Amino acid sequence: MTEKIHNDYFKWWCGTVIVGAIPIFIRLIAYTLTNKSIELFNITELVCFGFSIQISSIYFGMGKPSKLTENRLILNTTLSVVFVMLFSIIYIMSIMSPETLESSTTKIFLAITCSISLYVGQNSVKCAIINNSILAEE
Repeated sequence: MTEKIHNDYFKWWCGTVIVGAIPIFIRLIAYTLTNKSIELFNITELVCFGFSIQISSIYFGMGKPSKLTENRLILNTTLSVVFVMLFSIIYIMSIMSPETLESSTTKIFLAITCSISLYVGQNSVKCAIINNSILAEE
């Protein structure tokens, strides 16, 4: 059972976190390799990374919870929805009126929020994987 949990968790990291961060990695490489004025981080790419983490967390959290993980799954899914709403607000603001956002402050806020989002997301997915393993054994 432990090996299956680790495999599913590794698949989530590769399939969601790394793939979701590809636009950020490409921008970092372009920033490093060129002498053009490319911004180091982009608000939209950070928002999309946060979306990918939280949407996958919600997806993994769906299903029948076991008695052991029910409260954690509800809390994690609620936090994921809050993050999605927060990312949505920033995304809409960045499209509709970008001049209202202080660019560097927003990027720092998003980087911190994405880090917290990643922590919450990985805990949520780990809990969901454990939950599914428990239910499979019953």
